[in-house]
Amino acid sequence: MIENNIEKEFKKLEKDIAADSSIFLLEKRKKSFDFLKNKKIPHQKDEEYKYTPLSKYIENIFEYTKKNIYPSQKDEYIFPFVDYKKMYVSICNGFFEYSKGFENSGVICMDLESAYKEYTDDFISYFEKNTEKHRDFFADMNTIFFQGGVFLKIPKGLHLKEPIFFHFKTIHKDENMTQTFFRNFIIMEENTTCDIVEIHNSSEHSQHYNNIREEIICKKNSKTTLLKIQMSSNETLQIDNTSIIQEKNSIFTAYTMSFTGKIIRNNMNISLGEENTESNMYGIYYLKGKTLVDNHTTVDHKKPNCVSNELYKGVLNEHSQAVFNGKILVQEGAQKTNAYQKNKNILLSPEAVIHTKPQLEIFANDVKCSHGCTIGQLDEEQLFYLLSRGIDKKNATALLIAAFVNDIISLIPIQLKDTRDFLQEKILQDISIYK
Repeated sequence: MIENNIEKEFKKLEKDIAADSSIFLLEKRKKSFDFLKNKKIPHQKDEEYKYTPLSKYIENIFEYTKKNIYPSQKDEYIFPFVDYKKMYVSICNGFFEYSKGFENSGVICMDLESAYKEYTDDFISYFEKNTEKHRDFFADMNTIFFQGGVFLKIPKGLHLKEPIFFHFKTIHKDENMTQTFFRNFIIMEENTTCDIVEIHNSSEHSQHYNNIREEIICKKNSKTTLLKIQMSSNETLQIDNTSIIQEKNSIFTAYTMSFTGKIIRNNMNISLGEENTESNMYGIYYLKGKTLVDNHTTVDHKKPNCVSNELYKGVLNEHSQAVFNGKILVQEGAQKTNAYQKNKNILLSPEAVIHTKPQLEIFANDVKCSHGCTIGQLDEEQLFYLLSRGIDKKNATALLIAAFVNDIISLIPIQLKDTRDFLQEKILQDISIYK
């Protein structure tokens, strides 16, 4: 059982962890271990994991590793939208490999554990600040066993014109499942601007279990864009826990683009902790084969005069499955809240499945909130119109799908134009899934 393996591996490696970690981080690890030691891995009888059968895949595989036995080659994966001479961080099998392009940027980017010695106050003030509210088995598992991590800090008053790229690579060369644990801790200081692009991919025809946890602190008057592109192998299990805390007048926007993987679970929790904050969450899951993508989101409105927008769109073909569970919480006293949530899905195959559950919990009386979901097939009239204009069915279908997702892709800011163009081309060129 995985819970027994967790206890065995933690006790076996506790001395090594203590030798490598600060007391502060070690205590965080122990606290998560205490929370998990009497817990069982989430299974399909748990409401939060009802449609996502992670337990049957990772029940007995867990074994912690302290060393990356398959280091990557620096240029093994090349993406046309990445400028590898500028701000770029390479993460391989859960380990911080290298970073470059930060020398004259003013940005602080370093290994997570090393950063604690230099930026202790930031860790004490913000590290795992939002944990108790949104406790998750796999998030605590990450805290116990993360091997490496990135500390990224954008100093006060710095407005970056170029994006920062994080590349998560998983390399595997034998029959056993590769397991990785990685942690990001990002602080946006007051009056800052930053765009972050994360690329997740892995070697083909091999099994991976990737557990990623990310905490982002958006201080006053900061503006942050986070774009996740998930393109791992068809045998990848990926769990991504992202937590965002927003202070007054901050704006946070997330784009989650999911294409391939065996099972992808995205937990995104946003806390609007002060007045006049804005959060935007956009997602596209564009699936085929037997891929399952599960997006669980929570937006917690704690103070008055805040805005949140959420739009997720799915295109599912063949035997693919998706889950959308979005929750908006408006707490007592959070008056003048504007909160919007919508989930739209197109099923291209009778075997494709979507489970969608938008939720509102409102404890204030002067708010504007709405939510909804749609599930359907392509519009036959629109398809007929394109066919009548001489466009073959395959290309007509692709054009309709591109139009369906484009209202999200078109929102990606102009400074990420190359990334936006890549996503548009990927969708347009993948016409073969409609044969």
